[in-house]
Amino acid sequence: MASGDFLELVVQAYQSGLECTIHDLRRLPDFSELGAISACARIEEALLEKGLELNPPISEGELDQVRVVSRIKTNERFRQALHDAIQDGEGQEVEFKESLYLKKRIFGDERVPRDKWVSDEMVFECIKTICAFLNSDGGTLLVGVSDDREVCGIECELDFIPGKGSELDSWELFLSSCLDKYIYDYRSCIGHISRRLVSQEGKTVCVIMVRPRAQGITVCRRPAQMNDEIVYVRNGNGSAEIKARAIEALIRSRIV
Repeated sequence: MASGDFLELVVQAYQSGLECTIHDLRRLPDFSELGAISACARIEEALLEKGLELNPPISEGELDQVRVVSRIKTNERFRQALHDAIQDGEGQEVEFKESLYLKKRIFGDERVPRDKWVSDEMVFECIKTICAFLNSDGGTLLVGVSDDREVCGIECELDFIPGKGSELDSWELFLSSCLDKYIYDYRSCIGHISRRLVSQEGKTVCVIMVRPRAQGITVCRRPAQMNDEIVYVRNGNGSAEIKARAIEALIRSRIV
């Protein structure tokens, strides 16, 4: 983050979001004379006063962790993103997934062993989309909506999600663990990914809103080949793997 005052930060955050660390914020004149605890409290208060939030919040992670300052994402913004995505259909910045983990085509087929109804590769398809959004222009991923825009919800896969606690909580924790597992250096881009479970037509859809990264690129790992590191970008209404020369060009485009 370039040096400046708090007003400049607010303007940039409203326009396009701002990548920074808590250390960066503490160097601003408004907070530089305060002790660490007082500065963190005042930073949170000042951002809230301007309708801004830190993702992830100050209470999570380390002071040198990259975060994103942006307008507060209310429940209404997620509901609006869901509505707009369904209205517009899939494209460069919108993608639908019927489920996170469950193979809907064979779900309930007693001829197939129950443990084959789910797949890590299904999860990876969602992660791949998120990585492609990060490396391109951002976008919205809806989990629980079919390709033909039917809201089917995530309820049918809750019994298959590993974990304890409430079913929806376990689902969200499972998604978080997969993001951390399959995205290399997830810590550096977590602030660009916001999500909320939204009720639509009596069913639950996970709305994932992704901001593009201004610097750096996002690399992910395939479940069956965790040593492979892959870079995806958006290509129309899909995600495409790019090779060495294209990766070099992408890196150069992110150097400020």
